[in-house]
Parts: sequence; structure tokens; C-alpha cells
Amino acid sequence: MHFAGWLIIALGVVLQTTVVPLMQIGNARLDLLLLVIVSASLIFGRVAGTSMGFFSGLLWDLLTAQIFGIYTLAKLITGYVMGGFEKKVFKENPILPVVAVFIATFIHEFILYISAFTLEIRAPFWLMFGQTMVPNALYNCLLAPFVYFAIYRFRNSIWSGDR
Repeated sequence: MHFAGWLIIALGVVLQTTVVPLMQIGNARLDLLLLVIVSASLIFGRVAGTSMGFFSGLLWDLLTAQIFGIYTLAKLITGYVMGGFEKKVFKENPILPVVAVFIATFIHEFILYISAFTLEIRAPFWLMFGQTMVPNALYNCLLAPFVYFAIYRFRNSIWSGDR
């Protein structure tokens, strides 16, 4: 992973822990790290998405007092899955980040739900779906184009021809 990738992750973690909590609306919370992972996955491919997912999830697990490894796993798998679409999408399509982030949020939240369930943390799925997954997916979609195209422009200006 390039130095710029580490910089993007560090900036995402700082913003996720400082600014993003102030932006929560009801049950909906923005996952800026997920937006960065999905964007990097679609722009750079599976290796970048998986590594950014792993390291941002690991940092998040280290910073929060939650079950260690649960976010690492969820973000790693989400980055891997979304990275598989890199060669199959038209990167300049303005709808791409919205659709991709919507799907990725459900993948991510479902992995978190299954992980918690296997650790015997029980919550009704439909309750989690309606009160957490859907609001988070919709909220993430609002900022997805901004994050995606910022990283896309950054790639074109800094990493042109270098992956």
C-alpha cells in the first residue's frame, strides 16, 4: 500500500472519531472509513480494497472498546468483495459510488450482525435491518459521491499510471 493510502486511512480515522459522531442523525451514522474502502476498492481493485479494509478496520478495532477484530473482518471482506468489481465498472459514472456504497453498507452491516450473533450477542435481524442497516446505507449514500470522486481525482493527479 502506498504512503498516500496510509494517509487516506489516517485522515479517515481522525474524521471518523472527531467529526462524524457530531453528524449522527437518529440511528443513522455515517461510516466514512467504509466510504474510503469502497472507493479505493472500485478505483484501485481488490488488493487495495482488502488492505485498506484490513488496516482501517484494525485501527478502528484498536480505537474502540468493542469486540476486537469484528470491524477488521467486516471491512476486510467488504473491501475484497467490492474490489472484485474494479474492472467491471465505468469509474466515471456518477451513480456508481451511490449504488456501490449502498450494497457495501449492507454487506458490512450483515457481517457485523453475523459476527455478533456467533459471539452470542443476539438482536432481532429485522430490527437491526430497519433501525441500523437501512438508515446507515442511506446516510452513507449521501456522501459517497464526494468521497469517491475526491479519491478518484487524487488518483488521477498523484498516482497516474501507478498502482
